[in-house]
Amino acid sequence: MAANSHRLSILTRHEIDELYALPHFTDEERRAYFELGEAEQQLVQSRTTSVAAYLTLQLGYFKAKQQFFEYDQDAIQDDLRYILCRHFPDKGAASISPPSTPTRRLLQHSILDLFGFQLCDSAAKAELERRAQRLAMLSTQPVFILRETLQYLKQQRIVVPIYTFLQDMIGRVVSAERRRVSNLLSDALTTEISQQLDAMLCADESMVCGPL
Repeated sequence: MAANSHRLSILTRHEIDELYALPHFTDEERRAYFELGEAEQQLVQSRTTSVAAYLTLQLGYFKAKQQFFEYDQDAIQDDLRYILCRHFPDKGAASISPPSTPTRRLLQHSILDLFGFQLCDSAAKAELERRAQRLAMLSTQPVFILRETLQYLKQQRIVVPIYTFLQDMIGRVVSAERRRVSNLLSDALTTEISQQLDAMLCADESMVCGPL
């Protein structure tokens, strides 16, 4: 368990960042991820320059990690400058303003539609937990359940939900499976078997603690 927390500690800090941290692109990566294909160009060209620039930014980040990010403006300035230079050379950074929260959400849905992804909504989370319950019957190792869950999300083209949800979900299914197995063992442990086990333990103790 994580220190001072009821949540499971499943991944290292580096592994968490691999999933959820804002990408930090090299110049070569910027050229790859911020290049626009035909369908992406059509999506971008229907927007104002400010919105188009930020849409291009989100497209690049999504192609890199299949995630959407909250970020400080300072953190994305190098990427934004590259996008302006590459796609909107007649516009300066001072003329570009970040879109409103509702607009950003609309852009996210446009990106999801373009790439055939979906958010992990309540229905997807319920199905995810059912799958995790079945996985826990194979192994109650949290990292095993998480790896298989992430693979399923990738195959189904579902955006990975926040880490705390995964921690809580896996914690629930692991605890439930351990209780289930414990109850099965208790039910199977008849009085006769209990007496036999007690006799075996007494015999072992006699051998260990008998006279020298």
